Amino acid sequence: MNDLSEPTWTRDRIAALGPVTDVPTAASILDISPDLAYSLIRKNEWATRVLHLGRAIKIPTKDLLDLLYPVTDQPTPVAS
Repeated sequence: MNDLSEPTWTRDRIAALGPVTDVPTAASILDISPDLAYSLIRKNEWATRVLHLGRAIKIPTKDLLDLLYPVTDQPTPVAS
């Protein structure tokens, strides 16, 4: 679905969106259609928290970053 004319969603670009983003933008970041995103949200199958603010639906950008760039808790091996 990614159109080559659209810029790539980098970690910095996602973080620059602010604390939350809308569903179409979150869908674009995940390279899915907005219709699929709304469908997943309706079925409670969306991969992050969903904020219902009146009629608006917002997705926390931190959750998107955590989904795409997980922090590994594996300890660094110690040289012997």
